Amino acid sequence: MLTFKEFTAKNYRGGPKHNNFTHHFLPNGFLGTLIRQQGFVKRFINENREMDALLQIKAREEVARIKKIGGGYSVQFEKELYEAYKILSSYGIPDDKLFR
Repeated sequence: MLTFKEFTAKNYRGGPKHNNFTHHFLPNGFLGTLIRQQGFVKRFINENREMDALLQIKAREEVARIKKIGGGYSVQFEKELYEAYKILSSYGIPDDKLFR
């Protein structure tokens, strides 16, 4: 499991290195739909409904913010995402599957 510092590391363009993780909380769109159909994500949703709902709101706000300013990265809810990551990791899901 990654530390918070590793989880929030930036890529070569200055954006979140593990940006795809946010798609777990974007139910609209092709990628979000595929991710949320996986058994471990369904388990997370069933066991953490309030956290999932909050992360969906925050993820949609982030997408809207990025569209409004014309690009860029700045995940404003890294702590909440990291808490979700720790829960999903506790299910035994490897990082390479969580960050696809």
